Amino acid sequence: MTRGTMTTDKECTKCHLSFPLSGFHRRSGRRGQSICKLCRRAMDLTRRLEDPDKWRERVAAWRRLNKPRLAKKQADRRSSIPGENAMYAKRWRDSNPEKSRQVTKNYVATHPEMLVQFRHARRSRKASAGQSFTAKEWISLKERYEYTCLNCLQSEPSIILVPDHVVPLFRGGSGIISNIQPLCRRCNSVKHTKILDLRPKWAKEHPERFVGKIGRLNFFNLDCDIEDPHVIVKETEE
Repeated sequence: MTRGTMTTDKECTKCHLSFPLSGFHRRSGRRGQSICKLCRRAMDLTRRLEDPDKWRERVAAWRRLNKPRLAKKQADRRSSIPGENAMYAKRWRDSNPEKSRQVTKNYVATHPEMLVQFRHARRSRKASAGQSFTAKEWISLKERYEYTCLNCLQSEPSIILVPDHVVPLFRGGSGIISNIQPLCRRCNSVKHTKILDLRPKWAKEHPERFVGKIGRLNFFNLDCDIEDPHVIVKETEE
């Protein structure tokens, strides 16, 4: 390469072969790498085989430093090739059934709220009820009611709370969090498909946990215009 002339080839300083500029990795600055991609790949493979533990630590450190970049790259890939991740995941589960079951079992044990979210989202889809609530919303709802069943008034961990639809899906209710109240399994089973809202009684007995800033008091109506119908809002004083 001579000064004042334009060329599309570049010589690798390791193998001394000429490649197009696309055959070299780019640095953060203007100048490119002096070693071609093939030689760089062979060097990385040699280092990986010589000390695999050190290589894994190096890769993990790089991923921590470039987490936003990797997330954007994965998002772009998922949008450009929809369904690719699901296809690879299904292929892995089919080829590793025992390991897949163990991974699922470990995840469910450490993320019980996510299991609640997945099950009720599936029920909502089957009932064509539209949206469902998230695990974060379910945890927030249990905190609001102090992890207590609104019917028998027992609290976790002596019981296990489950989401109950105030208006059941069977009767046209939705799966969103405004239609959910925490009940224990026994009380949820006894309620069955009845339309029973136990939230007003609890809210009137614990007003300090349900006070907002502005609005009106008919928050128990699921069709009201308040974003969160679980929040009692006092009349504003002029």
